[in-house]
Amino acid sequence: MFHDLQLDGEHAILGSLLIFGATLTYSVFLVGSGEIIPKVGARRFTAYAMIVSCMAVLIQFALLRDVTDLVQPLSVCAYGFAMALFSTVIPAFLLAAAIHRIGAGNTSIIGALGPVATIA
Repeated sequence: MFHDLQLDGEHAILGSLLIFGATLTYSVFLVGSGEIIPKVGARRFTAYAMIVSCMAVLIQFALLRDVTDLVQPLSVCAYGFAMALFSTVIPAFLLAAAIHRIGAGNTSIIGALGPVATIA
């Protein structure tokens, strides 16, 4: 990997800081959810998190794009719906259920094994 690493791009440092920020935010989310999920429940917590995430996406879209960009062919909408359901919504509910059952620390450790298991 190191032979492909390049930091000479115009926005390489900014990109690295954004990735670090995303990692830090996700860590805080995992640890914080371990304390909140037992109080409000896994399904309610996930529903709230999905609503906040959806609002953030809509606000970003409204700030950066024209509303007419939402008009897409039916196949694009179907693929987008399938990706949202199977790659975001279902995993988010499963993650919250895992945190509720085994705790945030154990869930994050098991989740970190995913990429290693994929490589293996």
